[in-house]
Amino acid sequence: VGLAERIQTTFSYPTEVLDPFKSITFAPKLDVAKITSLGPALAVAVGLALRAFDS
Repeated sequence: VGLAERIQTTFSYPTEVLDPFKSITFAPKLDVAKITSLGPALAVAVGLALRAFDS
């Protein structure tokens, strides 16, 4: 049981694992499965990188 499931069970509140790559399209040559598995660990870096496009 992962952390999200444990929190959901303990607090009876729906949870989901953050996916910072949800709306990002990757080049075909990249290993998308590996990149998305690192999503939660890279959330801050992706967020900061995407801020550059808002300016």
